[in-house]
Amino acid sequence: MSYKPKTNWKYDDIVTEQDMNRIESGIGEAHEQIEQLQQGVGQEFGLLQEEVAAHKENYAKMQFGERPYFSTRSATYYLDQENGNDDNDGLSEATAFKTWEKTHSMIPIFTIKSTQVRVIGEYRGVIDINNINSVISSFSLLGVENSRLLGKLRIRGCNNINVYNLEIEKEDLFHVDIDDSYGIRISNVNIISPTDGRYGNGYIEANRSIVTLEKINFKSIGKGGASCILCRSNSLVLSKDNTGSGIYALYAMSGSVIVKSGSQPTGSNTNEVVTDGGLIR
Repeated sequence: MSYKPKTNWKYDDIVTEQDMNRIESGIGEAHEQIEQLQQGVGQEFGLLQEEVAAHKENYAKMQFGERPYFSTRSATYYLDQENGNDDNDGLSEATAFKTWEKTHSMIPIFTIKSTQVRVIGEYRGVIDINNINSVISSFSLLGVENSRLLGKLRIRGCNNINVYNLEIEKEDLFHVDIDDSYGIRISNVNIISPTDGRYGNGYIEANRSIVTLEKINFKSIGKGGASCILCRSNSLVLSKDNTGSGIYALYAMSGSVIVKSGSQPTGSNTNEVVTDGGLIR
């Protein structure tokens, strides 16, 4: 029973046995509630201490969860899907990692020192470069002697990212998908599509990003192909010394700008398309 205080005492009121029992019961209830509160606070504090200890451990290791939060030294990691092993250290071709997921877990969120990943041979799947912020030095993904990505390259929420010397082949579209990133440079890359494309899609797509595409060769084995370079929304792309063909060569949408320099890919339908305030110059 919850305590009900008597708040209308008068100076000459007589304190009875019932009054004292009621008061003592209230005091007892208050002590029980304080003990329960202390136990609850103690448990919560214990959990908080464990969380603080875990964060201190991460801080000591200079990492946020599974990933380091900034680089203290330059590093090169190797990715070899055929011969690699995720139990390796990834620091040489002989001790390469097997999966991109393991490799990505080693890349700092903030790369103060230069960080590279070298792809050996063929890699099947998605290479998802996300949440890498190059503060001083850049992050680079490099191919090693005819390296091939049989899948998709995705770049999300990054800055100062370089991709060099790769062949990217994919059964459908969106070979390279770039979102919410800036300072992205992709160079010396072959884009190969063995199937027909669809209007309105691109082999390389940029969305809310700033990108340089240089010496890219677009090759569609199917009858048509997609747009070689498609800027969907509020993007700025420099297309420099690129070759090959698609349905459209350059497609700028929704306030995006494509700036041309040197040779450009061609389109079987037309070379350039602009819609919704897009610009090609």
